[in-house]
Amino acid sequence: MRKRLLLTVFIALGAMMLSAQNGRMEKGQNPQQKRLFDKSTVETFTAMVQNIQTIARAEKKAYGIHLDVKNEQEEINVHLGPAWYLDDQKFQFSKGDELVITGSRITYVEKPAIIATKIEKNGEILELRDDDGFPHWRGLRKGSGKGKRSKL
Repeated sequence: MRKRLLLTVFIALGAMMLSAQNGRMEKGQNPQQKRLFDKSTVETFTAMVQNIQTIARAEKKAYGIHLDVKNEQEEINVHLGPAWYLDDQKFQFSKGDELVITGSRITYVEKPAIIATKIEKNGEILELRDDDGFPHWRGLRKGSGKGKRSKL
């Protein structure tokens, strides 16, 4: 009887731990950015592209695209998403582009930054993440084109 009770307790604890972990890592989000994205800090502003950066992620051998943008108030780094996803969207950025950016204001490497959810340029909209910060590329295969989902 005692062994059965202990086994039941361990199973219940294990299930609670897995459930809590799944809640934090919901929808395959990058663990660091999931913690950083904050719905309460989402804002929309207009800024001009100053620089386009390709950032390597060594652990995944992938590249992310960041923009340095500037408006009258500040210069800030905007995190877009993986290069392969942006290439599939056929949405190009150039120095001097005026953008309307929506995203969560965060602190990244001790500097202010934005995790973009949506970018508007010349009336066209690039959707990057949903309102909770989950990326639209989740479940897509690298270089697969729009809407082609991988089998998970």
